[in-house]
Amino acid sequence: MVAVGLAATAGVGCGRLGFEVLSVRGDGEAAEAGGEAGTGGVFPSTGSSGPGGEGGYPGTSGASPSTGGLLQSTGGTAGSAGGIGTGGSGATGAGGGAAGAGATGGTTPLGALGSPVQIAVLSNSANDDDPSVTEDLLELYFNSDRSGGLGNGDIWVSQRASVSDPWGAPVLVPELSSSSSDSTPKVAPDGLTLWLSSDRGGCVGNIDVWVSTRASHTDAWSAPVCVPELSSTANDQGAAPSPTLLEIVFSSDRDGTVGDPRSLDIYLATRASTSAAWGTPVALTEANSPRTDGDARLVAGGLELYLSSNRTGNNEIYEACR
Repeated sequence: MVAVGLAATAGVGCGRLGFEVLSVRGDGEAAEAGGEAGTGGVFPSTGSSGPGGEGGYPGTSGASPSTGGLLQSTGGTAGSAGGIGTGGSGATGAGGGAAGAGATGGTTPLGALGSPVQIAVLSNSANDDDPSVTEDLLELYFNSDRSGGLGNGDIWVSQRASVSDPWGAPVLVPELSSSSSDSTPKVAPDGLTLWLSSDRGGCVGNIDVWVSTRASHTDAWSAPVCVPELSSTANDQGAAPSPTLLEIVFSSDRDGTVGDPRSLDIYLATRASTSAAWGTPVALTEANSPRTDGDARLVAGGLELYLSSNRTGNNEIYEACR
């Protein structure tokens, strides 16, 4: 597998909006008009013109961000001919969207983050860690050693009916928890797949990667199953997929780590489809250090990596781009 070409950034952002959860439309809405598939007139017509596509995403020449859209394009590929139609040949579909409509829309700053405010209903005197939310922001999973669990650490969830409602009181997710230590839950954007780390028996090593699925948000989670291709005889934890679920990053102290063998490094695995097995994990050597590197997450279509590292002494947050 080839290196992914992540470049560390020192004091300079990657040129895109920050964490994925902050990359909401807002002021960037206009720029994304040049961002959908520019297929031009693909709908069958009755002799009228097929509608034009809205522009390529990322477009044929917009691999890097510039002054316009989230991933600026030059209008994407030209619209193809209109649908065949039943009353005559369709006219030429309108071309791809303009060059990221609203040239400054996608780069308008979101403004400074406010001071963090504790979510009281999710916090108590126990250790509450590793929050992970669904894309609709209606479910929040985390691990905790609070009372009422099954073991040393368990998986809990808080839900709410809408984003304007407060988070509900957390409840244990018993089907994801065990008498062992269960931690670092990472839920897929659609809320139907969840990865976690556990030292329960029956997998490969000490702490391994497990996965659970469900058919809908109202169904119970399946019993977690070991993901052997992501696990080793060492400690493997914090598996976090990209939005496409075709790439996944996690931390491991397996053989081959940089520096102290007891430190964690970040590894990447890929797969061809969501039903395929993961390929052999590869260390992200560009992002790793002789110290502990973990809590990684891919965002922006896999072009940016956020991680936590104590390479300078204390744990700090870093980003790397490709």
